[in-house]
Formats: sequence, structure tokens, C-alpha cells
Amino acid sequence: MWGCKANACWGEWSRAINIGYGAPADQQVVTGSPTLDDICGLSDDSTFLSECGLDPSRRKILLMTTHTEPLKGDMDVMMRRLFETYEEDERVQLIVKPHPVELRKGTLIDIPDHVHVIPDQPNLHKLMHAADCIISPATSVIIPALAMNKPFVNLLQPDRDLYGDVDLSALNDQLGEAVIHPDRVDAAILGEIEMDQTTTGQVFEVLGHSADGRNGQRVLDLCAHILEHGGPQGWVFST
Repeated sequence: MWGCKANACWGEWSRAINIGYGAPADQQVVTGSPTLDDICGLSDDSTFLSECGLDPSRRKILLMTTHTEPLKGDMDVMMRRLFETYEEDERVQLIVKPHPVELRKGTLIDIPDHVHVIPDQPNLHKLMHAADCIISPATSVIIPALAMNKPFVNLLQPDRDLYGDVDLSALNDQLGEAVIHPDRVDAAILGEIEMDQTTTGQVFEVLGHSADGRNGQRVLDLCAHILEHGGPQGWVFST
């Protein structure tokens, strides 16, 4: 970070984190992430559901795994519990989206036949959009989930002996009511929790800045500004 003319930050929170690690404040510029640009314009897609074997009449519960311990072990325990609990529940369709590193290393746990596995990474945001509820640690996937106002059960909690409680408490204070505690996972799965779009939108703006489809344009515009002026100072998105 220190050798760059500027760092394009996902949002104000990531900018503050960079500064906290000592990166020059005037070089931390919030643009939003281009990885979010395909969210803009997503809509219900019956063809996509059919191609993925998803049933539009059932609640689609998306389990997004991770490859990093101790988060992986915690996620694996939750998945096994849900596989057993909802094996014969026709109201619910469980879907596992494995992390690409798990697939590459062959560390994904055994998935029973009644659970869908969808490894396709390019359609990640389409899959998240189709889900009625997402269950995962609040890693980077929390950003698009907030943008879509999806009920998100966050397994990354300070009381689960996963990481330092100070950092996790700061994260959970930031997320607030925009996510759901694991103790309420069954209520979330059954659709008994409704997220407040104003709350999720406000948290998303801090973490992800914008899902207007123009984050890539912002990064390029910032680059053009730096080429002309030698630094990010004074940059305002001009498009």
C-alpha cells in the first residue's frame, strides 16, 4: 500500500483500516469494488433457477463455505447440523457454494444427496440473489449480501472462539442489525426474520460504498486523474 500513488478502497471502513495500519490517509480513496458491478440490474431469473436445479417454490438456503481455519471447522459443524435437521423438510432447499480453495485442495466435507452443490464461481452473485437466506462467516461475501438486502446469518461471532474478540466485536458493532446471530439460524431459514432495507443499506454504504454498476468506472477515472495531476488529491468522480 505504501508504494502506490493511491489505494482504491471498497468503502469508508476499509479506508479507515488501511489508515490504521499506517497507510497515508490522502492516498486511501473510496471507489467501491468493481467486483460488485454485476449486481446492478440483477432480477429474478427463472432460466437460471432451472439450470441450477433450484426449486422456486421452496426457500433456498445458501451455505457459503470457507477454507480458512478455524472458520472452516465452525462452518462445517453448522452445515452438518442443517443437513440433518432439514433433510426431510420440503419447505427448504439447502444449497452449498464451496469456496474455490476447498475444491482445489479437496477439503470440502461430504455433502448428502439431498443438498445441492453449485461450484460455479462466475454466477456467484446470481446465486446469492436467488437465495432467500445466506449462511456464512462475514467474509467478503457479506458486502454483496448487504447490497441485495439478503438475510445473512453471520457465523463470525466474538463468542465462538474463532479470532480475537476485540476485532470481531468491532466488526459486529459495524454490522449491527444488518446480520443475524447464529442462535437464530432456524428462524432465518424458515423466513421468520425480515431484514430492514434501510439498515442493511446504511451498513452497505460504509462497507461497500455503491452497487450502482459504476465502481470500475470510478477506479479508471481515479487512474486518469492521477496520470494528469500526479496524485489522488482533489479527485471527484467526473462521469
